[in-house]
Amino acid sequence: MRRFTLLQIVLVSSVFTQAVSAAETTNAAAAPHSEGLRVVIIDGVNKDPEEIRSKDKNVMRLARYFRDTIGVPAQSLFVLTQADSFVGERTGASDAATIKSVLTALAKQPSKGTTIIYYTGQANLVGDQLRFNIPGPDITHEEFGALIKAFGEAPLCVVLDCPGAGHAVKALAGPNRIVVCAARSDQPTSTRFSDYFVPALTDTKADINGDGHISLLEAFQLTVQQIDAAFRDRSLMKSETALLDDNGDGVPSQRPWVSGEEEKDGEWASRLYTDTWKMAATIQQKSEAEAETSATAGKP
Repeated sequence: MRRFTLLQIVLVSSVFTQAVSAAETTNAAAAPHSEGLRVVIIDGVNKDPEEIRSKDKNVMRLARYFRDTIGVPAQSLFVLTQADSFVGERTGASDAATIKSVLTALAKQPSKGTTIIYYTGQANLVGDQLRFNIPGPDITHEEFGALIKAFGEAPLCVVLDCPGAGHAVKALAGPNRIVVCAARSDQPTSTRFSDYFVPALTDTKADINGDGHISLLEAFQLTVQQIDAAFRDRSLMKSETALLDDNGDGVPSQRPWVSGEEEKDGEWASRLYTDTWKMAATIQQKSEAEAETSATAGKP
């Protein structure tokens, strides 16, 4: 049996203590970025082996992005997947009971930050209901909408990477909500939205206006452009058209970055930065803040 000297034990203990201290320092540094931010990632049912690998990979990338890059604490990051998922960051099942339990609990706990709910998987339109395919009984878009409605006017960002996602917008839209969909209601085939959107959240090419930040709108714009290019390069008919609604009217836009329309979609998404997930001030708010600072600068 190998024997350890007292000196070796002390050295190992010292190295371990320093590692823990470094990790705590890193988390503390990241915490301000994620203050109040809550994230729920839901991995639905996927049958095709290639699609399963792709979706699991995106779920893992999302989880690590929010945990390691943004600094979302473990108690605010929910990764719900199937029992046989390859996602090591799994925190619970993606069945209806768990989804309802998590979202209901979060809705009852007001937060200053944004709550992000991200679904990736299959869905199918049955009659006038969009059914999200999860382990066990499906959740309809109406049931999902009722869970979202419970958050009131708290800031929310809902991403649906699934076929027919646009059908759910009316049920999900509201004040202080950004709803992103991978496909229109009349597009029933599997989507690859997250293959492009997840990398775009940190891709410097997405900083289209060059201000040093990537807004959710810019990440969405880059994603749409890359998806369009992918279909065009393969000479395929486009089977997914991404949509975004953030003015609360439940009528999503395909090109929300196009300016010139009053009360158009894209204003909220343009102010939500993906390096902090905090809402940037509007030009008017900045002007008012500068005016207030100038007015008080000369006072004793």
